[in-house]
Amino acid sequence: MCIRDSASLMLAHPETFHLNGRELVEVSRKENLAERFRSLPFPSRYLGGLDGGISVRSLELLRRAGVDRALLERAGHWPFIDRPQAFVDELLKFTMEVECEKSGPT
Repeated sequence: MCIRDSASLMLAHPETFHLNGRELVEVSRKENLAERFRSLPFPSRYLGGLDGGISVRSLELLRRAGVDRALLERAGHWPFIDRPQAFVDELLKFTMEVECEKSGPT
């Protein structure tokens, strides 16, 4: 575990962290989360950390499902904590893209 990760984990309640981890493992077994993400009925983008934030297998599943994604370098599993400004910048970029698509060409 990186020093960066241990600082982030200090914010997590241990029992909740454990239960969420178990639930994520269970729902991940079918390897259909990327397809489910892609089929959401509203604009969506996977925003994650590249350096230990997403596994090679998960990245491949997202790519194969055609999920729109933005990956932040120098960010781990919780990019909103590791690189908060970069996370906000990507979120705003996505929001602006969605707004432009809704309003059509100018």
